[in-house]
Amino acid sequence: MTPRRPITRTPLALLLLLPAACAYDPYFDAPTDYPHARAVAPFLFEDEPSSPSRSASRSDPSSPSPRPVSADLRDAWTNAWSPKQERTLVASSDFLTSKTIAGTSVPLRNGAIALPDCVLFGLEHSLDVKIAAFDRSATGENISIARGEFQPQLSGSVGRESDRIAEESILAGERIAENFDEAEGRLEKKFSTGTIVAAEVRSASDNRSGSSVGGFDPTTPLAKSDATVRLRQPLLKGGSIKANRAGIELAKLSVARSDILLRAQVLEFLRGSETGYWLAAIGKELYRARQESLERSLKILEDVRALYEVGNASNLDVLEADAAVAKARETMVSSRKQFEDAVDNLWFILGLPPGIDSAGLKFESIEAYPFPEETPDAEESFRRAMSSYPDVLLLGNEVKNRQQRVIRAKNDRLPELDLDLSGRTALSGDAFDNVRDGEYDWSALLRFSIPWTMKAERAQLRQAKVELDRSKIAREQGERRLYRDILAASRDIDFSAQQLETAVHSADVNARKFEEQRRRYQEGLVSVRDLMEDEEASSLADAIELEARLRLIAAHTLLQQIDGSILQRHGLKW
Repeated sequence: MTPRRPITRTPLALLLLLPAACAYDPYFDAPTDYPHARAVAPFLFEDEPSSPSRSASRSDPSSPSPRPVSADLRDAWTNAWSPKQERTLVASSDFLTSKTIAGTSVPLRNGAIALPDCVLFGLEHSLDVKIAAFDRSATGENISIARGEFQPQLSGSVGRESDRIAEESILAGERIAENFDEAEGRLEKKFSTGTIVAAEVRSASDNRSGSSVGGFDPTTPLAKSDATVRLRQPLLKGGSIKANRAGIELAKLSVARSDILLRAQVLEFLRGSETGYWLAAIGKELYRARQESLERSLKILEDVRALYEVGNASNLDVLEADAAVAKARETMVSSRKQFEDAVDNLWFILGLPPGIDSAGLKFESIEAYPFPEETPDAEESFRRAMSSYPDVLLLGNEVKNRQQRVIRAKNDRLPELDLDLSGRTALSGDAFDNVRDGEYDWSALLRFSIPWTMKAERAQLRQAKVELDRSKIAREQGERRLYRDILAASRDIDFSAQQLETAVHSADVNARKFEEQRRRYQEGLVSVRDLMEDEEASSLADAIELEARLRLIAAHTLLQQIDGSILQRHGLKW
């Protein structure tokens, strides 16, 4: 028995080391070549100049005062990102006053809602952004689910079987009762190489009741226990590390895809909030301009009626002035509705309920929008967009997804050829079963299975390759579409800038023309109708100028959304 001791202890050593081996897989956390899956940069507000603080608690009024985001959004972003990376969202700005809207404090600067504050507020409260963040958080669990295939599996069973022999026993001449107890435990681990290692411990005991016959005591308990270690190694199908890790790589790609969708939602929010803000600001400005136009029309009507009283104006002049007042009032009512609709749209984008009273709201002047002085460079925008535009990133993600599926399909078409090794050692026994402590046995088995034609597997591989080629063509088409959209957006900026220049000149000319016509009307040189037409033309020119500014802003924000520069302009990092 001495030579057997080292061999006998080998399965026991493997059994003790198996849990430690199960916890280590050299390929489990191997780095991937998907930068968007493993390095999703956080949102960080860059330090920006802030207004002096009115709080006495601050010793340095020039230093920025970070304001943390709400707990709900912070939890959402924390769940959406890897805990290994620091995720913060703060703003370096001071708010002089605030306005309570729908139970939420909205910051005001000099009594007006500022665009940077709307962006910060919307990032905290936008429901679309929160939904995208939670989708990202849920998708992130796909990696843990895929890795579950390589986690150790522990199983076991405990049971008792009772049997009473119905017929008389040949040995004892009486009935014999038998209770069979069995306990079994199993620990199994799969590795990225396809290797499956399993360890089993089994214990069984047989307790009998009866009387002895011929020197044999049937009530002698019979017990034995043994340990077994099994190893299965696929040599062809299932033996590829890349194929076995394909599920994890696909899960990482799904997380990367949700990252891209989250980025797309944030970019859409930035463009939507900015456009919505200036649309509301223009709506407010148009409403104010229409009010001024109505006041001018009422003043003209009052003057015409005064002239009519002294006989210097006809009844037709009064009717024309009154009709102009009615038209101006109708236009003002329409502009007020447009303004309220624009404000509701802005609240909706920022995550506030629509229908909030917009009376007394003030916005920044649209003339304060920082238009770039230089014409956008389409080539530079295209270069930035190629590494950041969500549509292109999604197409690239799809190509990598199809590559993993081709790897799987190639492995699935291989025949099965598996090597099975097993070793068993007896831990305890008795004389009845002729088993001694330390006895062992082992076996080696080679299994193979080959489909007759493998038509289905080959068809799946051809299908996977076709889908891969299609995804590459789709990516190329997406890049061309991106370049076309950038060229169109650049031309739209140039065209809108020219329109704005013309609209500004037209508004200035029409304003001077109206003033000249009013002077001539007071001298009796023009009719009321001509004066009202010029007033209407001046009011219309002002509206066209504001609309031209809005079109130019929309064109700029669209291009900046495509190339990702809108993030930097708002002090955000991805």
